[in-house]
Amino acid sequence: MPNDPSSKPSSSTSPATSSSTSPSTSSSTSPFPSSSTASPSASTPSSKPAEPAGDENTGRFVDRMAESAHQKIEQVAQQVGPKVDQLQQGLDNAGQAVQQQAEHLRDICADWTESLRGSVREHPLAALATAAALGMLLARLSR
Repeated sequence: MPNDPSSKPSSSTSPATSSSTSPSTSSSTSPFPSSSTASPSASTPSSKPAEPAGDENTGRFVDRMAESAHQKIEQVAQQVGPKVDQLQQGLDNAGQAVQQQAEHLRDICADWTESLRGSVREHPLAALATAAALGMLLARLSR
């Protein structure tokens, strides 16, 4: 029975058996082992509860900063408010003073115009001679 064909298949089945174990060993040598795949998924749920805690800390920090900014704005508004009122009052007073001066200058200009008209009506030849003299003077100065 040394040439028994059944012995050959048994030897061929033995390499097949080893090849069947080979894929199982290749899966254990996989670059993505099953144990390491399970550990990131296990760490992911533990990291998710940490994120809301970070969000809560960030939210509290933002709330504190907003409250602090609000308090500072209130302080500045209380300090600056009276100064702004004083500045506005000063500008109002300055505006009124400028308006009064403008009215006064208009009155003076109107008075001079009426006075000049009266002088020209009373003395027309003197006004004509004065105008000619001023014209000649300006002509010499302009050269």
